[in-house]
Amino acid sequence: MGRFRLKKLLRKKRRFSFDFFLPLVRWFRPKRDYKKFGLAILFLAVFYPCLGFAYYELYYARGIYLPSPREYLKDQCEDHNLDFTLLDSIVFCESNWRMVKNSSSTAFGYFQILDGTEATTPMYAEGLRKFDPYANIDMGVYLYERDGWYPWATSKGCWWWRYQRLSATAKK
Repeated sequence: MGRFRLKKLLRKKRRFSFDFFLPLVRWFRPKRDYKKFGLAILFLAVFYPCLGFAYYELYYARGIYLPSPREYLKDQCEDHNLDFTLLDSIVFCESNWRMVKNSSSTAFGYFQILDGTEATTPMYAEGLRKFDPYANIDMGVYLYERDGWYPWATSKGCWWWRYQRLSATAKK
């Protein structure tokens, strides 16, 4: 495939999305090395379906099911006999159910756990870190059992009213 034909192909609007290949395109474009780019595309075209098959084989064919983080929190609340609505409200106000880092502190994850707070949990001693979504939820549940809602007291203005509203509609 010639250099100009590849450029033309990349400029055309087609039904097939090149979104998966865009980082590769951005990496090769300044170098103008279209032969290597073509080989990389060919490699990905062969390798990408293999990744999909491996993912299918690991999780679906073997029956391994990973629940969503919200389902996992609900299961943890049922296991530890905690109020799911309250913890769900805390997570919603802290991170809106996204694994995000706070730009002004070391807080990270669904429960926005700080580094110093993370180090006090038994999950940290086991080698789990707050960057894993399920470990973050386990740490949040542990902190709630140990300290109540105190670790999230600064955002109480957000989650308390949401909790009151949700629990009032659940009682009706």
